[in-house]
Amino acid sequence: MGKVHLNLCVGGIYLFKIVFIGSGSALFFKKLLVDILSVTEFQDAEISLVDVNNDRLQISVKIANAVISQKGNKAKLEYTTKRREVLQNADYVVCMIKIGGYDVTKIDYDIPFKYGIFQTMTDTCGIGAISRALRTIPEVLNICRDICDICPDAYFFNYTNPMSMICSALEKSMPSLKVFGLCHSVQHTAKQFSKYLDIPETDITYWVAGINHMSWYLSLRYKGENLYPKLISFMNNEWDGIIPSKTRNGYNDRVRFDVLRRTGYFVTESSPHMSELFPYILKRKNIMEEYGILHGQHLLNLENQIKGYNKLILEINNGNIGSLDSDGFEYLTYIIQAIELGRKTTCNINVYNNGLIGNLPLDCCVEVPCLIDSEGIHPCKIGNLPSHLAAMNMSVINLQQLAVEAILTGNRDRVYHAVMMDPNVSSVLTLDEVWKMTDELLEAHRERILACFRK
Repeated sequence: MGKVHLNLCVGGIYLFKIVFIGSGSALFFKKLLVDILSVTEFQDAEISLVDVNNDRLQISVKIANAVISQKGNKAKLEYTTKRREVLQNADYVVCMIKIGGYDVTKIDYDIPFKYGIFQTMTDTCGIGAISRALRTIPEVLNICRDICDICPDAYFFNYTNPMSMICSALEKSMPSLKVFGLCHSVQHTAKQFSKYLDIPETDITYWVAGINHMSWYLSLRYKGENLYPKLISFMNNEWDGIIPSKTRNGYNDRVRFDVLRRTGYFVTESSPHMSELFPYILKRKNIMEEYGILHGQHLLNLENQIKGYNKLILEINNGNIGSLDSDGFEYLTYIIQAIELGRKTTCNINVYNNGLIGNLPLDCCVEVPCLIDSEGIHPCKIGNLPSHLAAMNMSVINLQQLAVEAILTGNRDRVYHAVMMDPNVSSVLTLDEVWKMTDELLEAHRERILACFRK
């Protein structure tokens, strides 16, 4: 399907052009497009959809047409399976690809499990995340080579995991590209604070820095007052009495509250994520049960996503596109508003460190507050993190840096060295077992990771 399909709507000059790569991720694509076209000034934008799976692409085209129709019928829509055909004149490129579906992801769980390794999310740290990076980063590099060739001034916004490894690989190999990684964990956790403490989310302010899925609320305030004493009181007087397998307000946060108890700071990503980023929870099943943590949590999430996608297809085929109201949750629209319309904002974004956090490596990817205005995106300098928080970040960064080196240089040995650094693997396996497990996983994915080792 090489031909670019155009949907020419009412309007002449389009304000900006945004390309969604991996737009077949229909549920998330719908959310982002609704956000963008809910901004009145953006209703005449140029929207380009790209996905290698034409069936999934067509579902997203139906969604896009419905959203455009409801939001003023002014936007221009084009779609294709060949990304180079729509990158010309792009101002923004959004990456939301997934390399390998449920069955491929299950391999990342099943083989390590044979060796006694439990995993939850496999999207940040650990052997599952390394495997995902080996499959994903070569394709993201190909995408960004096309961007550098066709629309080198475009902003590249990455939503794909493993976030830090992808952004780090791009920053090391294509330093001129404007790479920014967008996640949801900072604002999602702020919403959780409002539920835990029964206070309005709009009155909560914070200063957060660290690495993706392991950033720290260095400052947390409610109407200017330090919120940590109330959060700690909640933890001591209410949270500890809850049965581990149960949740409050839909969340199971026993791991994160225990981290707060031990470190004095709350971390940005969920307890299932955090349990994978340090070596104390996943080493034995009884500990996982105590904390309410499930092996294979991401697989359960994928099963629910598949059900949601199939439900969406049925609804679309019955003429029901669902809600087209924006919840204003994702950063993307606020960033574009700041750049295009001068509506200044602050968002936590994944960027190249380069001294922003003084006690983390210069060449790693960090997540820091960024000021955004009509001149662009301006990361804020943090200084040093508290030393114990930086040390915890470093245990993850070491693994990520080695995995990125393996991919960029084709050095297969660095894959094994990265797995050695996994906090959970190193707390359970011998070196010989690490090598055998890694051998088996690499062989299982051999055809999918050839691009990493052809150098």
